[in-house]
Amino acid sequence: MYLYQISDLVFSYYAPEIKRPSGIFGRAMQLGKKAIVRKGGYLEKYHSDYPGLISVAGMEDLNNLAFESLPENIEKMVLDDSRELIALIK
Repeated sequence: MYLYQISDLVFSYYAPEIKRPSGIFGRAMQLGKKAIVRKGGYLEKYHSDYPGLISVAGMEDLNNLAFESLPENIEKMVLDDSRELIALIK
């Protein structure tokens, strides 16, 4: 749950042969997170009304998306929260 809470996006981009619900995507919906899914895939087809849905045809499409929730200077951010996670677990 910690990773979901600190995440802006949830990656739910599955292979084309996966034609079933996703617990990862479901949790993203419950928490109101944006979710990246395969364009034309099961998740897009059955959850197209979810406002946080980001459909991409291929991984290269990620470079062309504008993610409003990400800071401008992302390369200067510390993206490793593993120390905080370890402190929470102890």
